[in-house]
Amino acid sequence: MIRYTFDHRSIPDLRIRGTISRDIRAPSIGEVFLKTLLLFDNIGNPFTGNVDFATILNTGNIDLKEESALTKTVGMVYSPEWLDNFQVSVDWYDIDIKDAIQSVSSQSIVDECFAGNAEFCGLVNFAPDNTVLEITNKLLNLGTFRVRGFDFEGRYMTEVGDNGTLSFKVLGSYVYAKDIAADGSNEVNFAGEVGTASGFGLPKWKIRGNISYDNGGLGLFSQIRYVGAGKYNIQWGPAELADAENNIAAEVYVDMSARYRFEEGSFEGMEIFGGVNNVFDNEPPVIPLDFIGPTATNAIHYDVVGRSFYFGVRAQF
Repeated sequence: MIRYTFDHRSIPDLRIRGTISRDIRAPSIGEVFLKTLLLFDNIGNPFTGNVDFATILNTGNIDLKEESALTKTVGMVYSPEWLDNFQVSVDWYDIDIKDAIQSVSSQSIVDECFAGNAEFCGLVNFAPDNTVLEITNKLLNLGTFRVRGFDFEGRYMTEVGDNGTLSFKVLGSYVYAKDIAADGSNEVNFAGEVGTASGFGLPKWKIRGNISYDNGGLGLFSQIRYVGAGKYNIQWGPAELADAENNIAAEVYVDMSARYRFEEGSFEGMEIFGGVNNVFDNEPPVIPLDFIGPTATNAIHYDVVGRSFYFGVRAQF
């Protein structure tokens, strides 16, 4: 990894910062030695004009090499002297990955072979009459992956009464581009996809805000988690799923907690705490099922437990 950074403050209240780095990632054991999965699919055969029912072998690849990425960030931090304990920051980022380890669709493998790409032809087993019999769909170093967006943060703390403090904090991100070309050429912007077709999914907006109050041993905390609206699958049209079902509304979760620490007496140092996650018991959007992918929802972004309570005691001896 090679990294260059700069940090400049020409105005007392404003700090400018940035980073440029070259990074690499070696293929994981799972990507290299992925166990072969036997599937079947109907493949449009451009050599014959027929539709062939072919065997699909999804597998890893021992010949994979490292991915490389160029990461650029630039941002600013504003901390005004006239307002104590207030700070806001905004950072733009651009992560561009080459030789990304990707798998392409079995149909794309046949189409690329028909276009004259010898690398893909080596993955297709044809009958003498050019019927597609078998496709080895293995991970390859041929993809590009580029994500661009903004991260922002704001925080403020003020005193309340004699001993209390009230704190506000907001963390958020806006992703305007998640450009993936699994085959290295046909690029699709997956920003705003909340399903799992492109990996973990990436809503355009995600925001987390919280308010906390502390006064001696008493602490109160409330948090709001926002997941922006999006689509289950960016590439699906009405033929695959009706727009009303493919368009997923934004989701908001509320969490609350409290704690109390005994500061004197026989229980000094003991703390009791408890809270509620997903106060309004919001249910996650359900992804349409198929016989290959039994995933019910995207657990990376949505709460899959529902309303839950917890309670505990901390003590020192």
